Amino acid sequence: MGAANDPFAFVERGGDGPDEEDALPGWRRLRALAIGVGATRAGNGYAWGVSSVSDGVLLRLLWHAEALEDLDVTGCWNASLHGFERALYRWWPPLRSLRAARTKLASDEAIENVLCVERVSRFADTNKKFPVFRRLSSTLETLELGSPLSHAKRVTDDGLRNLQKFDTLRELGLAGADVTDAGVRRLLEGGPPNRPVGGTLRAIDVSACRGLSRAVRSAATASGARPLEILAAIRRGEKEKEKEKEGGV
Repeated sequence: MGAANDPFAFVERGGDGPDEEDALPGWRRLRALAIGVGATRAGNGYAWGVSSVSDGVLLRLLWHAEALEDLDVTGCWNASLHGFERALYRWWPPLRSLRAARTKLASDEAIENVLCVERVSRFADTNKKFPVFRRLSSTLETLELGSPLSHAKRVTDDGLRNLQKFDTLRELGLAGADVTDAGVRRLLEGGPPNRPVGGTLRAIDVSACRGLSRAVRSAATASGARPLEILAAIRRGEKEKEKEKEGGV
């Protein structure tokens, strides 16, 4: 990095990346990449490490990573949304797990414009007349946008609407997200026809989501974050509210 002949150097200045023939061979057999930073105890709380992962570093590490299944970029705040988009969509890794708390991916904007967008991944013929479309939301099984130590404050009910497009999601981390009972219910009941997101999810972390009712947060803790138990608590709360309204009429 930093050398005069570095083909990625101009990425740091806003370029889109080098031509394939000018770059390094890349990481074609890479299946797991963990470049996130951790948190350590500091006084009464925690202090996060400082990430040096920029857009250029991200593109270098994901260059030709066509087999990548597990990516942890927790705390890589210096990488821009455009940088993530460019690195992830350049080679279309079949990601199954993405841990991105405390990054620019943990937002409504990123969910809509990066994770759920359908893009051309390759062409079915050499003349590039028949494009094959893919989206990351069709392969991810684990998505962590918030964790107990890094809350997803920029994820709201609007972001949950787009998470309904995820076909294979099994674990979802939304700790500290700015979501409500109604938004979580729409997420768990919505999704592809005859295949609601709640049917594929095995765990959803909604700890520290202060927009949720106390009953729902208690159910999430007691059930070990099981979606069906959380959904049942939301429905019970809605029925109780309806009874109170009827009693007050």
